[in-house]
Amino acid sequence: MKNPSSAERIGRPDPSGGIFIRTFSRREFVRMMSLIAGTSGGVSGFGLPQTALAMDSASSPPVEPWEDGSRTGGATGFGLPQTALAMDSASSPPVEPWEDGSRTGGATGTLEFWYFDTVLDDGSTAGFNFFTRPPTELAGPLKPRVSINIGRPDLRRTREVIDYRAEEFFAAREHCDVRIGPNRASGTLIDGFGRYEINLTGKETAANLVFHGEVPAWRPGPRDGELKSGIIFAWLPFIPYGSVEGTLTYDGTVHRVRGTGYHDHNWMNVDMTKIVDHWYWGRAYSKTYRLVFVQVFGRPEALGSAPISALLAARDSSIVFGDYGQGIPLTLREADFATGPGGRSYPKALDFDWAGSQGRVSLRLRNPKFIEWFPVGTGNAWYYRWKADLELTLDLDGSRVAERGIAVYERLLLH
Repeated sequence: MKNPSSAERIGRPDPSGGIFIRTFSRREFVRMMSLIAGTSGGVSGFGLPQTALAMDSASSPPVEPWEDGSRTGGATGFGLPQTALAMDSASSPPVEPWEDGSRTGGATGTLEFWYFDTVLDDGSTAGFNFFTRPPTELAGPLKPRVSINIGRPDLRRTREVIDYRAEEFFAAREHCDVRIGPNRASGTLIDGFGRYEINLTGKETAANLVFHGEVPAWRPGPRDGELKSGIIFAWLPFIPYGSVEGTLTYDGTVHRVRGTGYHDHNWMNVDMTKIVDHWYWGRAYSKTYRLVFVQVFGRPEALGSAPISALLAARDSSIVFGDYGQGIPLTLREADFATGPGGRSYPKALDFDWAGSQGRVSLRLRNPKFIEWFPVGTGNAWYYRWKADLELTLDLDGSRVAERGIAVYERLLLH
């Protein structure tokens, strides 16, 4: 198989029947080799495909001063330090379009996916994923997949998961341009704000939507997504909050829709079940503020006892603050438990509270309504997603605001 040029991308069919894997710059090559040689904690599988690796220094991003700063936060063992790995939006490097391109090359032992969701004015919701492979099959070959989940205004839902052949996968590295069979997600950043279009076709559903970011892309952690040397677990919101419009097709009818949208990019070289027990992720918005919140509860033997947390608060189109790390002052209270699908329990009341030098933020999530749920893998792992009422209070820099709004959030239970 010949070496692809820097302009060629993964997923392009090769006459020999294989797939071109993306090229790597010298910096990327050295980094990947160090991961292969120096992986710790029993993690393996981030090896590169056996195709040749071309090194093109002109195509790699420039070295920046922050890259000679701390890259591990002083982490020891498998856990993160208990002090916050503080990366607020002012100190982290700006997010760039290439970071929403292919980050793993579809290599065995990795998972990468591009996620989009919507909350629409007619009361419907929708979520979409473009996967390099099923989330529980990292050890397997490239097996691209899309998922489509549409919740009607009356909360009835249709979920489709469609797998494709490896040769039907294409992902650019310069920006987001992912094609899986007839489905495509494409877009970029313009002055820091995301502009994306997605087109998906299932057996019963379809989506053709355009997203416009109204809050700039935000970097919640290290640029390469490393939790520690060799362990990559990355999450990068390119549209923390935005508008969306287009069409959804379900029940044999094309529905013109508009509302709010979100997009993030995730990639990892570790089986989530090995390091994560469960997590909450969500986004919320009121008349004035837009928020994204996360708490990842790791397996104690892997990540320690403190959750890895993130909170982004934006006012209109400007980020007020962003906080991320293990041990940041974001606390969670769960109450009023009920039994969900699969027999797993879940709280009907969630309180998130953050207190820092700028002040305090409180989110109260109430009256959750299921909009998505499904088992994960073959065990008793479950994914739940809700739409809920939001009560938001912010006391920042001497100014206090109390507003109501909407939240969409998920709970992934892996154990």
